[in-house]
Parts: sequence; C-alpha cells; structure tokens
Amino acid sequence: MAHRIVRRAALLLGLAGAMAGAVLSAPAAQAATPHQSRPGLLALDPGQGSLTDKPVADYYATKACPSSNRALAQVALEGSDGTFIDTMTADFTPTATAPSGSLDTASLSLYALAHGLSSGDYQIAVLCYNDDFSNVVTADTVTIEIDTAAGTWEIDWCATLDGSAGAVPANRGRSAA
Repeated sequence: MAHRIVRRAALLLGLAGAMAGAVLSAPAAQAATPHQSRPGLLALDPGQGSLTDKPVADYYATKACPSSNRALAQVALEGSDGTFIDTMTADFTPTATAPSGSLDTASLSLYALAHGLSSGDYQIAVLCYNDDFSNVVTADTVTIEIDTAAGTWEIDWCATLDGSAGAVPANRGRSAA
C-alpha cells in the first residue's frame, strides 16, 4: 500500500514537472517549430475503464488537421510504435476545428480479440490524410495501457507526456473501411 502511495506521489510530481516544463518552454518551441511538428494531446473521457465498455470513451482533440491534410480523418488504435491496428471511428471530413466525438461502439475487448492484443501500451491517434492519401499526419495522440488479464484500460500519462507517444512510421496506410 505504501509503495502504491509513493508511486502515485512520484507520478504526480513528475506530471507537475512535465507540465511546468511545457509551459515554460512553449513560447520558444512554438517559435522554433511548425504548428504540426508534434502531435497534440488527445483527451479521453473517461480516462480509464473496462475493456467491455461501449463506447470506449469520448475523445477531444487539441489540434485540428493541417489544411493540407483535410481530405479524410479517422481516430485509430495503434501499437506503441505507431503501427496501425484498426480504426476506432468512422472516417470523417476534418475542418479547421479540432475534432471530437465518441470512439467506436465496439469495445476494446473486441479489438483485443480480433488483433490478438496483449497487455501493454497502445496509442489512440487522430490521423489526417491528404487528397491522394499519400501523406498522413497525426494531429493528436494519447497512450493507453491495456491490461487484458484485469480487463481494463487507462491513459498512460507517463508515456504520453515523456514524448514516447506519437511515433509515425513512414508507411502508415489507410484502413480499407
């Protein structure tokens, strides 16, 4: 029990430090990099749940798709390395407004069964495609931890905030939805 409290306190301290660092470095980072150089933070509500929950959660993006990638968008489940697994929303036409909505009416347990997912970290990402689908940009992403034995999932803030989320493989393809 004490170990859990210490771990949570360390996590909260780390989150506070990461957020303070982000706030202090934001003006310099915005001046040095283009708008879409790094994915934004995708918010999920709720931030944890059962693998059998339908829908999984509501999502709220913090960045809109860039103007050159507004032919089509989708929210996708990806491996921790950014490898596409499946879509979690119907395809939609993005606008200059950050997208929001509900994740698929299917449960995460269906994705786990269909794709043989094991316990571990996965990403949920807003993917934005250009007109000929030759370029895909990740607008927002968040890392979730799936525990198949316990039948649960939750946002993994450590992986999301430390920059390990948001890997974008060169050959990411559009699903055949």
